[in-house]
Amino acid sequence: KKNIDLKKRLYGSTSQNGIKPGTFDLGLIVCCAKALKKYYNLIDENFKYVKSLNEKIRKGLNNNKIVLNSSTNCSPYILNLSIPGVNGETLVHKLEEKEIYVSTGSACSSNKKGQSHVLKAIGQNNSSIRFTLSRDNTFYEIDRIVYILKNSIDIIKCKKKCK
Repeated sequence: KKNIDLKKRLYGSTSQNGIKPGTFDLGLIVCCAKALKKYYNLIDENFKYVKSLNEKIRKGLNNNKIVLNSSTNCSPYILNLSIPGVNGETLVHKLEEKEIYVSTGSACSSNKKGQSHVLKAIGQNNSSIRFTLSRDNTFYEIDRIVYILKNSIDIIKCKKKCK
């Protein structure tokens, strides 16, 4: 539209109406449009499905060994939890052995060194891990995650006691 005042963010040539140097990636634009057409109508359905996955993992992990840091009214796509007495990095590596890939800390601190200010604010330390869920996950995977996570916690705690 003519009445939109866009400021330059990149400098170089004056192509693309003087807004950005280079040429628009038409292939990328078409792919993005196709993806939006394909999935836009599924947003609500996918949200409900991922929410049910999140609820299932919460129910399966609901015990005194695990602290769920993500509240139930947060995005169902991310689940952050802590296991008191278990280092998050140690648990990440234990889960990797079983091809379950998670991250430590909070998403908003993933590129920063040191403790997450978010987790610090809720009284958690380096025992936090983060699961990311999607519409591509299955209920079988959730059952497997719950089983392996509980066993991994028991193994790590047992090794600590036996030292």
